[in-house]
Amino acid sequence: METPAARWPTREAYDAAMLHWQQTLSDPQLRAGQLARVRDSESIARYGGAGLYVCVYRIDDYLVRCFRANPPKEPPADIAERYAVISAFIAQHAAHVPALVPIDYQASGIRVGEQMYPIVKMPFLRDALPLGRYLAKYHQDQ
Repeated sequence: METPAARWPTREAYDAAMLHWQQTLSDPQLRAGQLARVRDSESIARYGGAGLYVCVYRIDDYLVRCFRANPPKEPPADIAERYAVISAFIAQHAAHVPALVPIDYQASGIRVGEQMYPIVKMPFLRDALPLGRYLAKYHQDQ
């Protein structure tokens, strides 16, 4: 599935769709969960790093990664194919490489407006250090 960059939703469009996740997400497990919000607020909690061309949401113990337009930054034209291959690779090798975090690429994961877009569903690693802090802590440990 190749989605032209000009057709990717914006963060605001994804936020609007995620406010109604029970109707817009296709995954039954995600639809049954609760969207994470900022404490004492109705605002959606933000996850992830720079977010150049992704939006990341948390529903229960899962993160949901959506690919977005953020002019002039856009997802690579083959982003959907990349994640489909990564998902298949991890599924094939996870039993032999326990450090691989399972991901579930869903080609028709979320409806934004009238169109379906892919998502990546992955476990929320509650106790894991963010990559930057991990590298700062262990960069000299060979």
